Amino acid sequence: MIYVLALKSPVSDYLGLIHSREDEQEIKKWKEKGIIEVAGVDGETRTLKYSFYEEAQKVKAYEAAQKIKIPALIVHGDEDETVPIEQSRKTASLIENCRLEIIEGADHTYSKPEHFKKMLDLISEFIIEQS
Repeated sequence: MIYVLALKSPVSDYLGLIHSREDEQEIKKWKEKGIIEVAGVDGETRTLKYSFYEEAQKVKAYEAAQKIKIPALIVHGDEDETVPIEQSRKTASLIENCRLEIIEGADHTYSKPEHFKKMLDLISEFIIEQS
């Protein structure tokens, strides 16, 4: 059984994320080719199959968030250029018992040591508090 939930910069709306980066023409090409090349946060190129897009259309994360009844924590950096912070704000508002912690200046990977430490501390402290 799961007693607590801690999320780090979660993607709650893959479909919205895709549409913010790819126009309809690119999505059409993706479907025709079966794959698309995208840049990862580490600068490496990733290949995504079109089935990823098809699955993203089925995911209803915001609906699922409303069903979470355990204590939850979401940690997100306010300079995350990969996942919009608005996704975490919306998700946190939908979870009954959720705390949202925003780390000023942190990017998606918490690349600065002080941001990474803060994220780890927040998650560790939350889990300890809940046990």
